[in-house]
Amino acid sequence: MAYSKARHLSTILLASGRVKRASSNWGDGSDTLTLGNLPTITNAKLDNASVTINSVATALGTSADENIQDLVGAMFSGNTETGVTVTYQDGDGTIDLVIGTLNQNTTGSAATLTTARTIGGTSFDGSANIAVALAATTTALASARTIGGVSFDGTANINLPGVNATGNQATTGNAATATLAATTTALASARTIGGTSFDGTANIAVGLAATATALATARTIGGVSFDGTANINLPGVNAAGNQNTTGTATLSTNVTATANNSTDETVYPTFVDGATGSQGVETDTGLTYNPSTGMLTATGFTGTITGNVTGNLLGTPTAPTAAAISGAFSI
Repeated sequence: MAYSKARHLSTILLASGRVKRASSNWGDGSDTLTLGNLPTITNAKLDNASVTINSVATALGTSADENIQDLVGAMFSGNTETGVTVTYQDGDGTIDLVIGTLNQNTTGSAATLTTARTIGGTSFDGSANIAVALAATTTALASARTIGGVSFDGTANINLPGVNATGNQATTGNAATATLAATTTALASARTIGGTSFDGTANIAVGLAATATALATARTIGGVSFDGTANINLPGVNAAGNQNTTGTATLSTNVTATANNSTDETVYPTFVDGATGSQGVETDTGLTYNPSTGMLTATGFTGTITGNVTGNLLGTPTAPTAAAISGAFSI
């Protein structure tokens, strides 16, 4: 090494950590520095062009690179790396790293999708917003449905046989009054109408009376229940009792008289107990009248006779007294 201050060079090299001195053999008058193995010397660390390294083992070039590769390769190959298989290729100085299958849960969020997806016909990978054209309402069902035996997907109107088109409607389940199959025209259970069985397969003639024989709900007439199945008696009308009547009768204060001028019969003139007010009408068998003869018969008469007495006096008269007779009298 062409350097006059060999000891000073050794001090610099040792201080910098670039060269570890294994041995030295130089003096004040010597320009030669002898060092041991220098396996890690690189061109960048040899700034003085006059430095000459004679040892083949430490010469710059292929021999130095091989040493480095062997050291690094041994470091990788000799250690146990978790999840990584390391192979040192001595021939070309490379290291092969093989990472096995990773099984892990990754949390957080990604900036983009690994594989872009299509939304509404537009590609989307998460890097930016997209505009998707969607109709306000769906124009078709994703899967068509069957309604009343007719396929329906929402793209067009349909007709249901037996509802808005002629045909047979397939109906299952129990209705309140009937269970109908696709082509059944009869009731599951026949019903009786007016005493005649009816199942829907044919018309029936029902014998109905002109009038009902009984009321569905009995009514009360004059305090007596009446349903039409039998006659009833009303007290005060056709049976003894009290009849409660409200309102005003048209002839309640009058009687209707009928002329009887010639019938040969005995009738009884009527009279009442009082001159006014509500009175009971009475008769007396001692006072009779015959319309045919015009004879009014009574058991006696008391009172003053005014006027002329005509006709024949029948019977045996009693001699009147002077006090009882006034006026002219002849027999």
